[in-house]
Amino acid sequence: MIKINKYYLNLIFFSFIFLSLNLIFIFLYPSASGDAYTIKLVAKNILDNFCISLSIPESGECKAHWGSNQGPGYPLLIAYSFYFFGENFLPIRLFQLIVHYLSILFLLKQLNKHIKNFSYFYCSLVLFFSPLTIGWHRSILTESLIFSLCILLFSILVPLFYKKNINVFFLGLILVIGFFIRYDFILFVIPISIILFLYLDFKLFLITGLKISILCILLVSPYIYRNHNLGLNLIPPTQIGLHLENGPNTPKGYVSWLSTWSFTNYMYASALYPTDYGNYAEIKINEKAYFNNKQKKIINNNLEILKSYKGQPMPENIDKSFMQIASYNKENYTFYVYVILPFKRFAALWFNPVTSLGFPGSFNDSNISISNFMQFNFVKKLDFVKDHSIGIFGKVINFIYRVILLSLFIFSIVKIIKNKQNFFYNPLIFAGSYFILKSLFLSYTLYTATRHIVTSAIFIELFIIFFLVNKKNFLLKI
Repeated sequence: MIKINKYYLNLIFFSFIFLSLNLIFIFLYPSASGDAYTIKLVAKNILDNFCISLSIPESGECKAHWGSNQGPGYPLLIAYSFYFFGENFLPIRLFQLIVHYLSILFLLKQLNKHIKNFSYFYCSLVLFFSPLTIGWHRSILTESLIFSLCILLFSILVPLFYKKNINVFFLGLILVIGFFIRYDFILFVIPISIILFLYLDFKLFLITGLKISILCILLVSPYIYRNHNLGLNLIPPTQIGLHLENGPNTPKGYVSWLSTWSFTNYMYASALYPTDYGNYAEIKINEKAYFNNKQKKIINNNLEILKSYKGQPMPENIDKSFMQIASYNKENYTFYVYVILPFKRFAALWFNPVTSLGFPGSFNDSNISISNFMQFNFVKKLDFVKDHSIGIFGKVINFIYRVILLSLFIFSIVKIIKNKQNFFYNPLIFAGSYFILKSLFLSYTLYTATRHIVTSAIFIELFIIFFLVNKKNFLLKI
């Protein structure tokens, strides 16, 4: 009789459920948001005009751009897909699923290689079915691919945690690929530098850092040179007005004013996104935007005037008016704008109860908030829950999981420090430093959608997995 290793049986079982579930999401709940439109524009320009641009592909104008709302990597991948498989997103969604699957297998292999009596079952359960990552493959967004790179990055670093050599080439390659997909992937340079410095002697640290730097510079410099040669800034600005007749025309004063009061994605979206199309009549301003009655009067007057500029860029005098209010808020409410507001954004990013991340969870017929839902009568509440059961399930599970994740992270930190478990210090420093860095970066910008925390949340999850599998008697010591 042929005996099959229990590990392979578990892996086959988990793989089947994982692939089946995500294929259901891909085929029944495909998603292509507003970001997908700009990503497709760049992909079409790459394919048809051999340029990185947000111009209408049919025009052949090719006005230089950085590449979608991030780098050119994701649109380039889609351009290749369009070339070989036709203009549809299904191959990309399947590719994202395959990359995620392979990244999990690679991490499991790395952990098994360095941990005695490694527990495949529990690790596989979390990695294959994490609410942070499940369902993302259905979406045409950079997050749908970037979290798999995070898993691969952690996998490459695992040997370092056991004081063994790491593959410098693949580490540098992951950094470069991540940078081309999302500019903020460059933030990983800081936590990686910290743990390399802590693990390696100074000479080896310099040599390793030099190798990674040379590789990254060689691969990235042609793109940076191209941007400089075409008059583009080093860092892409926030670009609004992509759908206006003359292209991007970001109202800097208006955006600056938003940054002095907006702390959730809903505040941001309802106030800013209508300007992208010049639909100023659809702008909705939260009551927390007004610092005094005088401001409220000026702002409402500006918005009323803007209604007559449908489809046009925001007039300069109106934008200057918003800039003046922004300057006033920053000067007179400094502590609120630079301390309290970022803290509110941090809370909104991590504890938003109605986001579902990659899991299908949108309420297609409405933008129902919790306060709206509470105003429904009992029958209407019941009907809403019945009609949106899948979405509500995804949001509830996702919120509970994020709370548990942060709670376990804090708990593990306390246990590590209390018991002086030095082995976990450096992995903790890596995950913790990136968590702080990314959260601060997002909190001090207008990127307040919860999906932007996926990379830092995954590293918290991966650290907890790493902590638990290395502490077999952990639960007995609680």
